[in-house]
Amino acid sequence: MKKIFNLFFLVVLLGTLTSCNSKASTVRITESVSVVPLTATDKEAEGVPQPSLTPEPPKVLTICMAQEPASLFYYADQTLAARNIYQAIYDGPIDYRDFYPQAVILERIPSLENGDVTFSPVDVEKGDKIIDDYGRLVLLDEGVRYRPSGCLSTDCAVEYQGDERVQIDVARIRYHLLSGLKWSDGVSLTASDSVFSYKIASHIFAGSRWKQLYYVQSYSAVDDQTVDWVGLPGFQGVRPSTFFFAPLPEHVLGSLSLESMLTSDIASKEPIGWGAYRIKEWTAGDHVTMEKNPFYYRASEGLPPFDFLVYRFIPDIEQALTALEIGECDILDSTFDYDVFNEETKVLIGEKGIFASKYIGASWEQISFGIVPVSEEQTRYFGVKDTRRAFGMCIDKEKLVASLGYPPEAVLGTYLPSVHPLALDKKEAIPYDQD
Repeated sequence: MKKIFNLFFLVVLLGTLTSCNSKASTVRITESVSVVPLTATDKEAEGVPQPSLTPEPPKVLTICMAQEPASLFYYADQTLAARNIYQAIYDGPIDYRDFYPQAVILERIPSLENGDVTFSPVDVEKGDKIIDDYGRLVLLDEGVRYRPSGCLSTDCAVEYQGDERVQIDVARIRYHLLSGLKWSDGVSLTASDSVFSYKIASHIFAGSRWKQLYYVQSYSAVDDQTVDWVGLPGFQGVRPSTFFFAPLPEHVLGSLSLESMLTSDIASKEPIGWGAYRIKEWTAGDHVTMEKNPFYYRASEGLPPFDFLVYRFIPDIEQALTALEIGECDILDSTFDYDVFNEETKVLIGEKGIFASKYIGASWEQISFGIVPVSEEQTRYFGVKDTRRAFGMCIDKEKLVASLGYPPEAVLGTYLPSVHPLALDKKEAIPYDQD
């Protein structure tokens, strides 16, 4: 397996960020400020500085993107371009730092330790939906392997005999929203908005194996700040950060039919959120301008630092670099293809006071062979561990990643990078050895 380094280049003109304003941006944002002179006697006014008649210019950050989202409705577009803008509109609701979930609009990440994740036995009988020992959604029937209440591994799983009532554990997760959250139009954000989002997702993705929906038995609001998630009997793979549904504004979208939700401008072009910014205008094919959200729950902390965000759409990388050089862009985001950079371009970037920032992501590539045969007549060649290992030894992974400019540690020994908290200790990548 070869680790892919997610290149998130922040190509920044340093002088532009120092002033916190794109001086040459094609998107002009101005504010009208009235200055009222102080009244004082000549003696009192002597030596007292007078207010400047020139107002402070608004702080603008211009982010140039290679792609324009087709929609900003949360469930309609999950391209990188859309997700980058979602973070300005929605802020979370749960972020990940160093592979760990961080609560953003929740009081905390639910866990067994803080009591927000619990397991309790329920009675099930033939024909009921359960998650079997293999993690599949099935109807309980004779011969189905399941884990009885208190069983946490396949070692204690048993087969259903077909006629008795049995007890299987059910997982419950409680999510507690921060108090005082508001939508960017000033209306209070409540737990029912998350439930509304769940109902929309259930309709749009009906029949899919999206795990956020696949394992849920019920999703409901306990009160204005508490959401209750209940899994199907037998589901034990609880990662609480996975199952919270990002709220959607029921007071705005509730009047729309589910069929029109994906196409309505109020959902796709003018979405409201709880994040640091709200949409001011969207000029198709050119830019999206966002202004500070006056109801942002972290406004008292002096956030966000910019008055406006401008997302400009420039598909051509060379044109984008020129825009960066003359100050029309402050940042070129990760939607651009930076593999097109040649050595001459890299030198030019260094000479212009622009720098590139990259981070290592958790994506990887692999070659998968069929372990289970298509038919009983086929030999299970790849069902043998040594056979799979032999094929791995025939691939010079170190040479592959070196040819792409990545360091040797890009080659993985497991599905997870070595810095991941769940990575196996002392697990080395299969060496290259044709003999």
